[in-house]
Order: sequence, then C-alpha cells, then structure tokens
Amino acid sequence: MNFLEKMSISTFAASTLLLLSFSAFSAGIDDITNYQSPPPQVEEKTVQPYTIQDIINKLPSLIDDDGVYIGRVGGRGSEVDLTHDPRMHAFDEEKFERCNDLYIGDYGSRGGSIFDSTLYFLFPRKGEHGSSQEEYKAMSGRSLKSDLKYIEDTRNYHYGDKRCEDRAKYVAQIKEIVDAIIKAAPTILPEKQRLAEASRTAALKSQKEAQERANAEQQTREKAAADRRAMELAESKGREERANKLKACQATNEYKLYEISATIEYNQAIARNAALEIQRQKEAAKISGYIDKPVMIEMGNRVAGANRLNKENFEAYRKLGGSARNLEAVKTLPNPCPQ
Repeated sequence: MNFLEKMSISTFAASTLLLLSFSAFSAGIDDITNYQSPPPQVEEKTVQPYTIQDIINKLPSLIDDDGVYIGRVGGRGSEVDLTHDPRMHAFDEEKFERCNDLYIGDYGSRGGSIFDSTLYFLFPRKGEHGSSQEEYKAMSGRSLKSDLKYIEDTRNYHYGDKRCEDRAKYVAQIKEIVDAIIKAAPTILPEKQRLAEASRTAALKSQKEAQERANAEQQTREKAAADRRAMELAESKGREERANKLKACQATNEYKLYEISATIEYNQAIARNAALEIQRQKEAAKISGYIDKPVMIEMGNRVAGANRLNKENFEAYRKLGGSARNLEAVKTLPNPCPQ
C-alpha cells in the first residue's frame, strides 16, 4: 500500500467518525425535550437455595461433642451460621414466600422457634437449675407443640393477611422439614462423631507431620554443626600435622645446613656492601679531600663483624657436611622444608 492509499483510508475514517459525531446532535427539539434516559441495567443475582438434605448435612456442625444442640450458629471455628446464610434465606423464600414468620433461618420467627425446639428435643442438654435432660426434652416438646398449634390456628393475625393466604401449604411444608430432621436424627450424632474423629485424626496427623518436620530440621542443623566441627577438627589436625612435620624437618642436618648457608651468604653480602661503601668514601675523598669518618667506622665494623660471624659459621657449615672449600664459594642451598 503506497502513501497516497494510506492517506485516503485515513481521511475516509476521519470523515466517517466526524459524521457519526454530528448524528448525535441531529435530533429535533421534540426529541430533546422528550428524551428519557435508558433504564439502569439491574444485575440479577441468584442464590441457589438449600435443599432440606443440605440443611440436614449441616446439622452435625451444630451439635457439640456431647451430642447437645448448640444453636443455629455453630461453635468456635464453625463455618455454619444459618441465621445469616444467603442460601438459607433463599430456602425460606422458596418454601414460605412472603410468610416471613415461618422462616426457619430467622432467629426470632415462629419457624425459627419450631426449628430450634425440634433440635433441642432431639439433642437435649441438661436443663436449667439442675433439671434433667428428660425434663428439658419435655419442655422443648411443649414449645414445639405450642408453636405448631399457633401456626395452624387461622385466628392468629400473622396468617390472616395476604402474605400467608396459602397457610395450609406453608404449615405442611414446615412439618415436612421437621419430619425430615426427626428421621435423620439417628444419623446426625454418628456423623458428628465421625467428623469429630476425622478432625482429631487430621489434627494428630498435622501435629505428627509438624513434629517430623521439626525433627528433620533439628537433625539437619545437628548434622551441619557436626560437619562444621569435623571440618574444623580436620583443619586443626592438618595444621598440627604440618607444624610437626615442619618441626621434624627443621631438626635435620639438611635444614641446618640450608639455614647456615643462607646466613653465610647474607653476611657476605653485608660485608661486600660495606666494603663498597668504604671504597666510595675513599674515591670521594680524593676529589673533595673530605671523608665521612663515622660512616667509615660503621662500614668497617660491619665488614669485621660479618667476617667474624662467618668464620664461626663456616666451621659449623663444614661440620654439617657443607661442600664449599672456602667462604666465597658458599651459596644458599635449597630449603628442604618448604612450608
């Protein structure tokens, strides 16, 4: 595509966009004065209601380890809260429509009281003020009977308005729920015990795995520490062995001969350098007529001292087996004990 073709396409696109922009302002005065904003789009949110079996499946979480119903909100750590559960609310709406007083998920409703009384009867606790479980069951049974009688009585105001016109259907449905819970009761406590045992087993497994990890980490740390100690011991032993080996080597005649040969050559260098300095002083005196007597004395002492020491050293050198016939021939021997 050449440059002119590209320009033509760009011009066409710009013109089209401009026409579309003008079309937004092409309405007449009636269109403007009668303009209505489009209705807002409402996002439909649907919540899947529980089934009766779903609710029954949650009941073990509402029973404590002693088989006592602890309420529609589970105990510590429980994820069950039927009072504020959207799916429970959807279940109530599906079963009882606008007849709110029969919602079993509402704590203060008649339906909630029926739900709780049924479970308090099936999974009773010891009654208040020292009363027995049987007495508590009897009290729960009386409460259930009273609530059922209340909702069946057409004279009660809750069921006289249009919200609860189909009262017989709602009463039948709440009794169906209660009957389903009663029939499931023999399986609820064993399921609770199974879940509790599974929880204990999982906790023990988790504890065991945590202990095993801690033990493994401790073993790793101990092994690393042992390895460090072994390495340090090996290094120390190596240093000691090398030191002993060097000490034994330095006790041999070969090392003593090396050492004294190096000393002789070093002293010879001192004597030669001092003699050269004396010679320079004498040559300078021929020109300047001045000689540095302190330097001459010091250099003379160096020559005399080095020669004296080397006389003794050469005797020791010969006794150790040195092969040079005179001092001038002595050279530093190789070190037989390199470090």
